[in-house]
Amino acid sequence: MGKLKLSGKEETKLLGVHLPPDIFNYVSLYTLAKGITKSKLFKGFIDVWMEEEKETEASLLDELVERIQTEWRKEKKTHPRANFAVWLDEIKKELSKGLTPKQVKHILANFE
Repeated sequence: MGKLKLSGKEETKLLGVHLPPDIFNYVSLYTLAKGITKSKLFKGFIDVWMEEEKETEASLLDELVERIQTEWRKEKKTHPRANFAVWLDEIKKELSKGLTPKQVKHILANFE
């Protein structure tokens, strides 16, 4: 995996996280003292993490398909009258919040 390259000219997305106040304070103090932005600090962490993980998009998609299949089996056991089409539509809405249309289509193709 290559490094993430974000500049003012490229599209970016906001990734919000909730942190305990003491950690937030330390991050704020650190970034102010070092003269860097919080975005730059966290982007560096993510670059290192992605390099260490070495997970492919295909393997993550397959893992997600398995996870969703397991969730459907659980749903069907606890709610035998559950409507698959309605349930799948809800899954599609959730996936669409963070994944590309191509990724969502790939995942749903394993269920339809």
